Amino acid sequence: MARSLDNFAAAVVIDPSFARAWAGLASAYWIETVEGRLPGPQGLANLRAAAEKALEHDPRLAEAHLRLANYWSRVGRRDLVALHKSAALDAEPDHPLVLSFGASMAAEAGRHDRAIELQRRAVAAEPLSVPSRHNLAVWLYLAGRPAEAREEWSVIREIDPNATDPAGMISLSLVLERRFDSVLALAQNGARNTENLQALAMAYAALGRATEADRTLAELLEAAEDVDPVRIAEVYAFRGQPDLAFDWLRTAAERDELDRCGTSTCWPLEMAERLPFLSPLHSDPRWQDWRDSVRRRQSARDFARRG
Repeated sequence: MARSLDNFAAAVVIDPSFARAWAGLASAYWIETVEGRLPGPQGLANLRAAAEKALEHDPRLAEAHLRLANYWSRVGRRDLVALHKSAALDAEPDHPLVLSFGASMAAEAGRHDRAIELQRRAVAAEPLSVPSRHNLAVWLYLAGRPAEAREEWSVIREIDPNATDPAGMISLSLVLERRFDSVLALAQNGARNTENLQALAMAYAALGRATEADRTLAELLEAAEDVDPVRIAEVYAFRGQPDLAFDWLRTAAERDELDRCGTSTCWPLEMAERLPFLSPLHSDPRWQDWRDSVRRRQSARDFARRG
């Protein structure tokens, strides 16, 4: 990433009208920002400036439009997110990044088969792209196909042996398949981070190891300020404690998304509605109330940010 920033910056010095280099610079700033190596305000400001420079020289450059969609998503302007996504789709419908964004939109709408289809096309176009395969694993996971999701993670590890599992999805997919002993075995070799603590708390509870389940959940709760509340809600839903699950879902809805997620891996609330471990809550009348509150708060924030 450091080399890419240097090279893209050198390219636009050589040719300030080189739109694709400006777009590449915007992408590099985005990755550095979401992976925590650049402070959010600085990284986002640099991203926006580079993407707007790219579009100044080539208004139909999909990558630049999509990086501006990333920017506006982070600052809460969903109207401008939609505008730039639409422009990217019109300009380069078969671009791998456009296909990935289209897959994300399909997944948000609950169209998992369509999301998987589009993401497979993106993977076919760039088979060595780790982010593209990661996204495919996510859509397979949400579609209730955990074994296929782990297959994608196996390929990712072949491409990049140092690749991490930022959402703890390997462990969570094993929980979905009720392979709890495998979760414990995997945890022995993994970091004791919040993602692994979530899976461990579930596995211990399912195995009837109440003391260890409670201790692991307590450890997760101790880090609650740095943990997406949705993760804690999933654990309580899995344990059959819906009252506490809804308490944490309300906490998630009340926090601003940047504050809720910080630099950690975090589900957008629109996607959280589709998480498999929250499905036991769907028949509870409070579920629709929570979904409605999320939409109202998001609309109010969008209105406030538009001024």
